[in-house]
Amino acid sequence: MALAAAPGPIRDWEARREDVLVFGRIVPEKRIERAIAIVARARAQGFRGRLVIAGPDGPPDYMARIRALIAGQNWIERLPPQSGTAKTALLGSLRYGLNCCEVEAFGIATAEMAASGMIPLVARGTGQDEIVSAPDCRFSDEAEAARRLLSLSRDAGLQSRLSTALQADIARFTPARFTAALATAAADHLSADPMPQPEFSHDFSPA
Repeated sequence: MALAAAPGPIRDWEARREDVLVFGRIVPEKRIERAIAIVARARAQGFRGRLVIAGPDGPPDYMARIRALIAGQNWIERLPPQSGTAKTALLGSLRYGLNCCEVEAFGIATAEMAASGMIPLVARGTGQDEIVSAPDCRFSDEAEAARRLLSLSRDAGLQSRLSTALQADIARFTPARFTAALATAAADHLSADPMPQPEFSHDFSPA
């Protein structure tokens, strides 16, 4: 899969807010309630960042559940779907991403966050492993995710190492890399020896 061009120039890390972004449609399989619990747990342990949830509404019953969890929590910001310059600005203004989906085939939102310079934390054992190779960015449960978020926020060296690793990971999905790989595969196919044709023996002499 090829990823569209990065959302914009990567903004200086020090200028970014130490907040966490959940990005995409608000649907049950995205486990938004789990993301809320993770950031709440990290904050209880000393994490100072807020949670930003940006994306279109999903099923009404699920939205009612999420709104109830958000109500009265001044550390959670709910934003509508983002596109164009607003999307670029959002992705360039935050440090961390969070994707709790356990059935993610690839994770376009995660790829976009990584391409913008963010450090996304993702559920272990999903298609997102292709995008996020660093073990420090993967989690199996809420407690582990909260620990990773807290450790990351306190370690500038870890932030730098993960940012570098993520840029190397995401480079594999750029259109230029995809086009080059496709061209190489096509050239290899065309230069391969043709398949041998079966030999037929026809005897048309009268019996």
